[in-house]
Amino acid sequence: MRSAPPPRETPPRPAQQTDGDPRVLVSLSSVFFPGQERVLQNVLDAVSGLPVRTVVTTGAAVSAGQLRVPANVELHSYLPHVDLLPTVSLVIGHGGHATTMAALSRDLPIIVLPMAKFMDQHKIGQALEKAGAGCLLPKRSSPARIRTAIEQVLGDDRYRLAASRLGAEIRKHDGASAAADAIAQVLAQSRQT
Repeated sequence: MRSAPPPRETPPRPAQQTDGDPRVLVSLSSVFFPGQERVLQNVLDAVSGLPVRTVVTTGAAVSAGQLRVPANVELHSYLPHVDLLPTVSLVIGHGGHATTMAALSRDLPIIVLPMAKFMDQHKIGQALEKAGAGCLLPKRSSPARIRTAIEQVLGDDRYRLAASRLGAEIRKHDGASAAADAIAQVLAQSRQT
């Protein structure tokens, strides 16, 4: 997800882990959703003690100072996901389009914790789960349930293979050209009316 960094950057916390552990990206949107801080804390509690290196981006929506951050977590208010995704094995997100498509285009499985009932985040999570490329968890999932999902997705290559199949489909299409063609078509139609 590419967006302008928030005006005040949270200093990064270096992760304290051994090399070779899988790296996980956690991003629950840069836009505020009710309960987002609690969900993020549950994710932090879930990764605590797991043999994973976790990078969390909070955006301006969550105050980093309110979170209990385990030693295996780097906490940032903003980092470009395009730079992080090639280095991770799993994404935990809210089911937003940008992060989901970016992760899939890099063959990454996703655990989705939808933040808003009135948006399509739940449907995106369902589609990923149906395709075998991730898990859909309720927003109110406990740290234990989130931890189990992380262990399951990282421990079963079928999630990565399913994400790779979706990624190959995404990479087949030139999204920029398709978007430009669609815009040109709309402009041509508006000139005719």
